[in-house]
Amino acid sequence: MTDIKHDISIGGTADQVYKAVSTYSGVAGWWTKQCTISPDVGGVCHFAFDAPDGRMEVDADVAALDDGRRVSWSITQNSKHPSWVGTSVTFNIAPDGDTTRLAFDHSGFSGQPEFLPQYDQGWQMFLGSIKSFVETGQGKSPY
Repeated sequence: MTDIKHDISIGGTADQVYKAVSTYSGVAGWWTKQCTISPDVGGVCHFAFDAPDGRMEVDADVAALDDGRRVSWSITQNSKHPSWVGTSVTFNIAPDGDTTRLAFDHSGFSGQPEFLPQYDQGWQMFLGSIKSFVETGQGKSPY
């Protein structure tokens, strides 16, 4: 596995899911409150996490914003996991009956990073947090 891919169904509209992954109030609700989110392609996002094993900071350029359909970030810095640098995190969003399908992709890792299974587990947890945030208004992130 050199890419992380997950598909989930969320009980909300495509617009709600898009806002959850493209705005400060959305990302702060499911991932980390310590963030800045650029509303523009080419802008920069910053994410910080104070974990028991130390602080992690991540910077990303906004690579794509397709209203209601797609958000993509290009990772430019990760203070704890340099294997993230040069990767892309993409959220593809599509209506699916009375739910919304979120196809998640964290790709572009070179080689087989030692921590890839840990990254995959982390993203599974945070995708569950997105689902909870959209469906109940409450995410499940400790950050």
